[in-house]
Amino acid sequence: MTPDGTFIRAFEESETIGELGGGIGSVYPGFSTANRGAINPGIFNTDLQLGAPTAYFGLGGVDDLPDGSTRATICYWDSGTQDKWSFLYYHREGTTPQTNQSGPARRPSANVFGDWYATKEEAAPPNSVAAEQCQHTAPVNPSKAGQPSPPPSPGWPR
Repeated sequence: MTPDGTFIRAFEESETIGELGGGIGSVYPGFSTANRGAINPGIFNTDLQLGAPTAYFGLGGVDDLPDGSTRATICYWDSGTQDKWSFLYYHREGTTPQTNQSGPARRPSANVFGDWYATKEEAAPPNSVAAEQCQHTAPVNPSKAGQPSPPPSPGWPR
């Protein structure tokens, strides 16, 4: 996995955990610093009792923009909602996130964002280029609601 993959994955997983009931205290180490206005932590909910849907993320593409930022097309599926796509805008500055972050852990134990930071995330319209890009990364057999979650893949190092 590339530094971009590590950053994007950690950011999206943290956001999802925070939104689905974990609150700001459940996000990955370093998320609060890496999030510079992309996500309003006020949307994180500690009262939600949704359970833990199995989430699948894909990467539709990564584009360098003229202003020096980078835009990632994020593809998202879970066992409880319909497909969603978004654009994450971030900056590659300072220390680079580590590559090849995988292992048996469900979450990283230390900051995996490096010094990179995200400034904006926006939903992509259903008929946008994101929908087309994400068709190619859809999971083949996603878990359905009520099924046990598979082990984390690729997981995080201990």
